[in-house]
Amino acid sequence: MNQRWFRLLPVMMITFIIAFMDRTNIGFAIPMMGKELSITASVLGFASGVLFFGYGMSQTLCGWLADKGHGRALVAVLMVLWGLTEMSQGFVHSASQLVIVRFAIGLFEGGVFPTFLLFVKNWFAPSERARANGIWQLCYPLAAVISGPIAGYILGAHDWRSLFVIEGIFPLVWVFVWLWGVADSPRHAKWLSQADREQLIEKIDTENRLHVERGAPTVPASFGSQMRRLPVLLFTASILCGT
Repeated sequence: MNQRWFRLLPVMMITFIIAFMDRTNIGFAIPMMGKELSITASVLGFASGVLFFGYGMSQTLCGWLADKGHGRALVAVLMVLWGLTEMSQGFVHSASQLVIVRFAIGLFEGGVFPTFLLFVKNWFAPSERARANGIWQLCYPLAAVISGPIAGYILGAHDWRSLFVIEGIFPLVWVFVWLWGVADSPRHAKWLSQADREQLIEKIDTENRLHVERGAPTVPASFGSQMRRLPVLLFTASILCGT
């Protein structure tokens, strides 16, 4: 059962680190891009931020698809799409092209986060979920630490176009590790022994049942009722204030 911690979570972490690098590397390229493409600072700022419009638009749909049992395949497809789009960012020649590409990157990356939350729910019992989420979300500080030096090295050796092309290759290569390393749930993990699979499923089911029996609040099913819940509203406000 320990493979969840040493196989599944590290693969998730590196996947998100790659996504983080691909959406933030424009910050390192902006000085060169603006000069070469004659794009104003305001347009570059908008192009940097428009990614999150796409990011927000895709999260609900992708979360729904992942909940239907398609999370592993979904993230694999998204990695290929955002990798190709990231590479195409190295060939833009106008502000409009840059804005379109940035929006598309956000659209394709937006489904990763809700899918990972569902993976933790499927793979870990309630008593383990906070720890599991804390481990894979270490990707945020790690990505911040390593993305700068990598981008700086590429820019020093090549140019801003090469930065996008090279870092766009990362998800296209990593997708094979992703398909090897993860499964939507223990029931679909071929790398688990039958005994470990049965023990893990029993542990998760037992804790879920006890969680409900102890009076855990029931969650409304419809999208509208979810969005009206006080915890969701407070969480949304906290995220907006944090950004």
